[in-house]
Amino acid sequence: MAKNNRWENIFPAICIPFNDDYTLDEGEFRNYVQWLASMDLIDGLVCNGHTGEITSLNRKERRHVTEVMCDEVAWRRSSTQRMPRKPEPMESS
Repeated sequence: MAKNNRWENIFPAICIPFNDDYTLDEGEFRNYVQWLASMDLIDGLVCNGHTGEITSLNRKERRHVTEVMCDEVAWRRSSTQRMPRKPEPMESS
């Protein structure tokens, strides 16, 4: 995804899918991240945020979730057609 310094579109806090044994369902997670990253109005993804299941993951598992997400969107950062928006000048008060 293109770097964007403005938060004007969508940055969803993504859910983490689990297997029956409460381990990360990595295949489903990769599909979910790819699907979200394909949406035009989504400018970024927030993982390990405030969707509730994060409290059940340890530091190593949260790191793995982040690595998987980054792995799935890396191709968009280098091949995206969308350019970062130019920041609007701040108004003087």
